[in-house]
Amino acid sequence: MEWFKLKTIIILILLALNLCLLVLVYLREENTSQYAEDIRDDAVSVLQNNGISLTARLPEDTQALSVYTVTRSTQDELAFATALLGEGTTAENLGGGLYRYTGSRGSAQISAGGSFACQFSALPSSFNGVTELCNFLTSLGYQTEVSADVPVNGSVTVSQLWNKAPLISSECVFTYSDSVLQSASGLLLTSAPVSADSTEETSLSAATLLIRFLSGMIESGYVCNTVTDITPSFQLSSIQSDRITLTPVWLITTDTGNYNLNTITGELSQEKSVS
Repeated sequence: MEWFKLKTIIILILLALNLCLLVLVYLREENTSQYAEDIRDDAVSVLQNNGISLTARLPEDTQALSVYTVTRSTQDELAFATALLGEGTTAENLGGGLYRYTGSRGSAQISAGGSFACQFSALPSSFNGVTELCNFLTSLGYQTEVSADVPVNGSVTVSQLWNKAPLISSECVFTYSDSVLQSASGLLLTSAPVSADSTEETSLSAATLLIRFLSGMIESGYVCNTVTDITPSFQLSSIQSDRITLTPVWLITTDTGNYNLNTITGELSQEKSVS
């Protein structure tokens, strides 16, 4: 009986200790969160003191951004080409990492770096509308974002997304004539990106990135008055053989132009305007 009471007391003491530990962890997390928020506010103040106001919402978790690699999959390429060009599509290795795919609806060439060009000879009418086209690409695992309406004569740009984040400079251009899709060209990434798992390549904090943005603007002689949007994105940083590296960046929109801020290194570059 005495042992039972003692055992009960020990259990109660352990439960109390665990509760105290949980409270301490919670308070520590609260303090850490408040400290990080204070640092971000200080960084915003530094920008304001240098004539740059921030109306954009800061991304919540920069640590979730990491470097990814995409390895070419000729099997996925053939599946994509077959869905686009029709059943019975064949693949021909032209050498140098270049493949030609030929089907009943046309032909396409895809390089090791993912760039492709496709000429259509006959397409189902459902491919002519932008919405239907994007639904078709989505069914193939191709995350898309449409930036224009379908023209009678002209082109439509479809941007790739990975994990709902824009993939910079990976647009695909679909060209129409008399509202009929004629050709497509751009960049195709086959196989899902895989995290590089490098402990040395983690994103900087939001506060640090804001200061790096300001430093980059000053060092490069760029000028802006307002930051209107900050979008976590990915940029193709290198293409080697059949492997492509995706580097996380902030796509920063200002009143004078767009800038890409590498969240790993803090390097700033101005986005080229397309004429």
